[in-house]
Amino acid sequence: ALNGTEDKALPRMGSFQLPDDRRSDFLLQGAREGAPVILLHTLGYGAQLTARADREASDRGLSIIAPFRAGHGYSDPTSAIGPAALLEQSTEDLAALFDRLGITKARLIGHASGSTQAIHFAARYPERVEAVVMISRAPIWKDKWLLDLSPNHRALAILTRHLPGAARLIMGAVLRHFHQHGAFDYAAKGALHSPPDMAVLEDREVVNLMGHGVTFGLRQGPDAYCREFELMRLDLTKEARALPCPLTLIYGSADKIVPPIFAERFAEAVPQAHLVRVADGGHFLLYSHWHDVLDALMNPPSARLA
Repeated sequence: ALNGTEDKALPRMGSFQLPDDRRSDFLLQGAREGAPVILLHTLGYGAQLTARADREASDRGLSIIAPFRAGHGYSDPTSAIGPAALLEQSTEDLAALFDRLGITKARLIGHASGSTQAIHFAARYPERVEAVVMISRAPIWKDKWLLDLSPNHRALAILTRHLPGAARLIMGAVLRHFHQHGAFDYAAKGALHSPPDMAVLEDREVVNLMGHGVTFGLRQGPDAYCREFELMRLDLTKEARALPCPLTLIYGSADKIVPPIFAERFAEAVPQAHLVRVADGGHFLLYSHWHDVLDALMNPPSARLA
């Protein structure tokens, strides 16, 4: 299933053909032969681990598989119309990846907005999911909570709902700005009031990963970003409550992008969810606290209580 990657900055990369003939790509990190873990990226970036996290995953015997969803990287876009249809297509694409790689059961990591994909897949295919770990965000939403979002996310949430065409134009301008001014400027605009996240951006490797993630992940333009941003207003707490597998949400107490109140609301709606609060963490926990993510994967809530 492995092809030679077209991008030397990426780790091992695979590609396969979906049932509807679309191309779908994925990254392979961690152990070459290990327990399968599916890493579902956030909006535009977040599929690639830091070098230390990659080595640690390998040492723990975890094989990290990070698919690029439709329209990201070189994965072909989908013609699915509307958030519900897009989420359904993403779920079936992931099931096809399981089949292609011969995976019967795996643990899932939902990186920020990727948590929506993780919960929906686990609800649709519970027999194929061993545990779900969500980072920095869980899929819970009510429109009255708009004011709790950071200003940039609040504005885009309003635009994608009421003026989707304008949202795409603005994201196109954001991408042009990113290419002109670099990844640090792009990331810092969202993390400006979050000291832990600004500290994370002092790590050149992290900035490069984010920059390359956006460049590669959104190489087809902003449409995939905007379509997936629309999924953030879906509330999947009912699906989450019905899951038979362990469910963990890791969040930073200093997160200014998706404030901790959202994690607390999810815990109220989904009582079996296990919350891991990172006292000194912000939003970029996959880069700053990857060891906590791997700990949660290795020790799901049911195992801790056994």
